[in-house]
Amino acid sequence: MLRRVIAALVATTLTSVVTTPAFALDESAIQPAIDRGVAHLEAVQMPDGGFGTRLAVRDESVIAEALGLVRPDSPALPRITALFSSAAMDDVDSLARAGISSSSPKAVEALLAEQQVDGGFGLSREYQSDALDTALALRTLAMTGERDAARSAAQRLLKFASSGVWGEDGGSASLTSEALLALHTYVKRYGSSTAIDTTLAAAGAWLGSSQLLDGSWAGGALSTRNTAMAVASLASFPAAIDRVRAGADALLAGQLPSGSWGDVFTTALALRALHEAKVALEQDRFAQLPDPMLRARDVSVEPQLVEAGKSVSIKASVANVGLATSSEVRAELFFDDPASGAEPIATVDVPDLAAGTATSLEQTVAVTRPPGRLRVYVVLRAPVGED
Repeated sequence: MLRRVIAALVATTLTSVVTTPAFALDESAIQPAIDRGVAHLEAVQMPDGGFGTRLAVRDESVIAEALGLVRPDSPALPRITALFSSAAMDDVDSLARAGISSSSPKAVEALLAEQQVDGGFGLSREYQSDALDTALALRTLAMTGERDAARSAAQRLLKFASSGVWGEDGGSASLTSEALLALHTYVKRYGSSTAIDTTLAAAGAWLGSSQLLDGSWAGGALSTRNTAMAVASLASFPAAIDRVRAGADALLAGQLPSGSWGDVFTTALALRALHEAKVALEQDRFAQLPDPMLRARDVSVEPQLVEAGKSVSIKASVANVGLATSSEVRAELFFDDPASGAEPIATVDVPDLAAGTATSLEQTVAVTRPPGRLRVYVVLRAPVGED
């Protein structure tokens, strides 16, 4: 009697490796700093939901965006939302920022009416398009799914750049950061283009090269704001992780005993930046791990048809697609679903694999099951270390 053997892949487990960062940032300090910053904002919020600042919509929208990232259940958020519902917003800056923080359909509809024929945005339709308003509007349009309007805004924003830099006098760290945030939001939803990729690369390189030795950007009264903006925008560049690490360290050093970074607007920018830095650092840590893996097409069984009581040869190609050497990995072979608690029919040790290399495994096993169709599972097991 013959039986058919079908190869299948079930799971891959990663091995954890600790890497040493190039900049001595205490990553464990980020979350406590965020917690202190949130507590400060919640404490200074006024009964009407505002914060008593001159640029109320700007400040409250950035605070709402930051809290939505780091503390989505903050009691401050619904009060800001209620305040927005009654606020008069008649300029692009306010409409775009409100759209970013709340995705308000009303704000988005009003924003669309302000788009210029060149695809960009000015303070209103009575003003020419400018880079800042176009960048803010682009973020809102991309976040809310306004594809055509977002594409036009992205194309106009690119035209404001000079060799990947936005701003006069050689470039502005804050404006370039705002443009990068907008373009990253667009690319995340709709994909990139050659023009966008080229500009992003040039802008990221320029912004990175503008960082000061202490990890901050553009010293002076607005240094913390510029640093927070740069860190948030560079967090999407894996190659800039050391820049992000140094910038986050500079922000941690600048936090006041009250938990703030001065005014509420700067505090919100710092919270957003630390959140993005934390995410980027976690992703970088996992990116440095080994990643032994195999796919269903990497597993083969010969012969495909086998008589009862005979043996089959199971072959598998295992690759390490991570960035560190994988070790102590073993391949377990099953005739039954491992998730059901089945025991492996055989175990094969996988030799140590340097990053980017692969090896072939082969194991002969006897088929003792009744006639019928049989599925083969191959599972990679690896020890998981501790950071």
